[in-house]
Amino acid sequence: MEPFPLQQIIDRYHHIYDDRRVTLKEVISTTYGVLLELIHWAASLDLSGPEKKGKVLAALETFIDEVITPLDLPFVPNVVIEGLVDRSIKSLLMNLADSGIDQLVASLRQVPSSLLD
Repeated sequence: MEPFPLQQIIDRYHHIYDDRRVTLKEVISTTYGVLLELIHWAASLDLSGPEKKGKVLAALETFIDEVITPLDLPFVPNVVIEGLVDRSIKSLLMNLADSGIDQLVASLRQVPSSLLD
């Protein structure tokens, strides 16, 4: 079994927005792309669906903590409110991922695996 590719994903995205501030749309788009990568990888695991989902959510949470949360959002003052907004965005992203994984998996099952590699 191939090890979970989390560190490679974090390394690839870690400096993607270093040169500028990032928009909420970019945060959601990036998180969605990573979620798809993690789902695709988890599909190869010999685990039950709930166990795969748990691994994907844990990895996504780590990605959000290490890559997304440190990003500077232009509409958020860098004072007291930033921590609250960061926690709210993380909660939003995790809730979207938790509720969307099952639908994404069902959709990906409709796509031939040769197109996903």
